[in-house]
Amino acid sequence: MLNATRDKFFSIIAHDLKNPFSTLMAVTAQLSEKYHTLEDEQKIKIIGLIRNSANMTYRLLENLLEWSVAQTGSLPFQPECFDIAVLVNNCFAFIRLEAEKKELTLVSEIKEQTMVYADKNMITTILNNLLTNAVKFMDRPGMIKVTGSTNGNRQEITIKDEGIGMTAEDLQKLFRIDVNTSRIGKSKEKGTGLGLILCKEFIEKNGGKIYAISEPGKGSAFAFSLPGTMSKETS
Repeated sequence: MLNATRDKFFSIIAHDLKNPFSTLMAVTAQLSEKYHTLEDEQKIKIIGLIRNSANMTYRLLENLLEWSVAQTGSLPFQPECFDIAVLVNNCFAFIRLEAEKKELTLVSEIKEQTMVYADKNMITTILNNLLTNAVKFMDRPGMIKVTGSTNGNRQEITIKDEGIGMTAEDLQKLFRIDVNTSRIGKSKEKGTGLGLILCKEFIEKNGGKIYAISEPGKGSAFAFSLPGTMSKETS
């Protein structure tokens, strides 16, 4: 596993981190050299490419930093009781602009005062990654829905999209650091699979589990469980 972790790290640095910077350099050069001859529509398209590339790079760096710190064992773990319904709505703000560009509706059916006992920063990272993926793989106007259910002393949160879905083979590769799980989003966004690996590590750190259900053309559902306020045991 140490070799797999090392290989994943270097593959991200050598390939996935290099690509968005290459795009940035190419499109900014084009904009700089041909600014006065480009039509407004072409300029808007280039600016959109710059924005998408910058967002991809930032999200990758954010995941890479958190994942790297987690590997050293020095990432703070500070569980507390909080209302996950409020946190989900806060995380919606993180993706709202991207969702609106694709005419996606964000819906949370989690009841207020749905309390969990977990590290809020880690759960924020998990929600942001899963919601960003849901937007990435939606290919038409539709809905991203977050629901919650109680099972004993645990809360299960599910993020369901109406996107392109995954094959059984894709599902088997999820959350694994030793395989390439990269897929291309509907706006040509490229993922590394690191976000899902980070989600799995953070969920397990908080004493929960994560899994996915999906079929090609029928969307995907990612669900994870967390201790409720009645159960404060974490791994």
